[in-house]
Amino acid sequence: MKLFAVFLRNQNQEHAQEHLQAHIDYLSGLRAEGKVLANGRLLEGWGGIVLFRGSNLDEVLELVKQDPFVIHEVRSYEIFEWDAKWAPNVTIS
Repeated sequence: MKLFAVFLRNQNQEHAQEHLQAHIDYLSGLRAEGKVLANGRLLEGWGGIVLFRGSNLDEVLELVKQDPFVIHEVRSYEIFEWDAKWAPNVTIS
């Protein structure tokens, strides 16, 4: 398995509150499945980061596209494969 950092940038904040609970629930479900290792908002206020575990970019891209924040264009996204060298309490492979 590979790790991917997904940066979710604010795009349409007027609708953020409307879709926030669905976004949280979606990521919680992926955490339970072991596909999301960490997620949270950036304190600078421009968005958030989600750390995914997946076999390849296409798999993670499909998961990101199903996020209610992405579906409703509340956030745009950038996906980066991450070559983590040290992550305590996280099994990388």
